[in-house]
Amino acid sequence: MLRKSKQVPVRIDYAENNLLFQVHWLVQTKTTDRQEIDLYIRLMEEGIRKSWGPTLDLTEDLYLALCQLLQKRAPQSLEDFKRDVRRKRAEDLRRRQERAYGYLNSALRQLKDKRKAGPLPRVNFNNPTIKIGIRFIFTRESFAGKYPLWRFFRRSLEGARRPLLIYIKSMRIAPAHVKSSIFRRVWGFFRDGKIISIGFNWHPLYPGLMFLPANRSSSYFKKLTAHEFGHIMGLSDAYSAWYRAYDEYAGSENYLMNSNGHIQAEEWLLLFKAQSCGKLSHFPYRFEGKGFWQGLKKELRYYMKKIFQK
Repeated sequence: MLRKSKQVPVRIDYAENNLLFQVHWLVQTKTTDRQEIDLYIRLMEEGIRKSWGPTLDLTEDLYLALCQLLQKRAPQSLEDFKRDVRRKRAEDLRRRQERAYGYLNSALRQLKDKRKAGPLPRVNFNNPTIKIGIRFIFTRESFAGKYPLWRFFRRSLEGARRPLLIYIKSMRIAPAHVKSSIFRRVWGFFRDGKIISIGFNWHPLYPGLMFLPANRSSSYFKKLTAHEFGHIMGLSDAYSAWYRAYDEYAGSENYLMNSNGHIQAEEWLLLFKAQSCGKLSHFPYRFEGKGFWQGLKKELRYYMKKIFQK
């Protein structure tokens, strides 16, 4: 079981056929307008719920990975999860059998009435569809000061639950991103050998600091929040970033960690593994000289344009 699990900013549990994510965050903005702050928080919650929910289709790999995760993070709910899956699997199998018998009876009646029977549809008895709900519970701390990191360190010293720190501010050049605090940088490279871990040394107890741009459209802000929350949960990027040698992960066009789409089954699997082992999960990539230089020139042009635009 994860040590100091009570201090984790994002707790994971299972109850009543729902995988629960209990998110405790501290949002810092330059504005003092309470209505504007509440609007940002509402958009963040809506974006995460839309891109991460409302249900998850359990495959065999996801089931085993989630069992391993619950064993470490929420062992008291593991047996409830297994019991619900067994019940759902039996119910789904029974429904498929009843549907198959109905098709067979219909075909026999057609033959009896001397009518041409159509082909019987295929019914897969080996892979029943098991769905569980995805539910988010958000709690926040109110903080009017300019130094939320002090609240974070004070909570750590007290042994209390650490809030997830989120900064919403004007960002002319830098995109939305997540990074670790200063004391966790650089040495993260020696944990997994990845370049991104130099600045983002992820762990469930220290998921990082989230930076989001202000003054963006509501739909874009929601997608950004859902994507950056993927980093907070232990996922690396799948798009052609510089620390991936500008190599996009094949088949990830609709992934949350590529195009800010809806979270996919492979991403769930990597997330469960990251939460279990305490290390950031990475999508495979390879280095190609031509692709790297093309990606580098494209990114330089992009940032030069942003620097000199009015």
